[in-house]
Amino acid sequence: MSRRRWLFAGLALYLAALVFQAPAALLSPLLGALSSSRLDIATPSGSLWRGSAEVLCKIPEATANCGRWYWRLEWRALRQGRLEIELHQFAENGPLTRLLLSPGHKEITELDATLPASALALAFPKLAGLKPDGTLLLKGRDLSAKQGVFLLLWNDASSSLVPSQGLGNHQVQVMLRSGGADWVVSSPKGEGLRLDGQGSWTTDKGLTLDVLAESTLPALSAALANLGKKEGPGRYRLSLQPW
Repeated sequence: MSRRRWLFAGLALYLAALVFQAPAALLSPLLGALSSSRLDIATPSGSLWRGSAEVLCKIPEATANCGRWYWRLEWRALRQGRLEIELHQFAENGPLTRLLLSPGHKEITELDATLPASALALAFPKLAGLKPDGTLLLKGRDLSAKQGVFLLLWNDASSSLVPSQGLGNHQVQVMLRSGGADWVVSSPKGEGLRLDGQGSWTTDKGLTLDVLAESTLPALSAALANLGKKEGPGRYRLSLQPW
């Protein structure tokens, strides 16, 4: 093992001793600092080493509950100079997301999470005007800053603007590459709403996402008119910018 890895391993073991006893409530200011106050926790239990809490996503004019998450740091990985975090949603044996962190390398080996659709506005504030309802599924494996593909699925989509109307299934495919990522937006099953678009993200230019949204539902079409440029009956071009 290189000197750098020995130093990292020693520091990790020292921090682990502190984390083992630190209360889970300390995660609240840490999440706030890392997310620019967009994420917080409620009813924490356990320690930073192993615990659980309700994760809250703060979106425009509301706070979305993203479910209870259970976390655990793997001791064996620390001895190898790595930080491995297991996250389970809803229950201690629920859907798994696993993070691996080491000097010069960050990886998500498993990604399986469910979020409220209203959390879309957490990333793109403009979408809050569509009042999205339902759930989002995040699925992926072996994701790093240089490679990997994950999906964001909005199945059985709905909106409080048209509460009695289902809006079908929609997805965003994100393809990671060195220095950035490419996005493709589509509607495998559009009912009342169709989305078609693409975008990219780079470290120097940030994120650009251009989506053509189409709806024949008056309330939804009116909301789209406030968000983008009209390109035809019920069709609007949306240029989405993150926070």
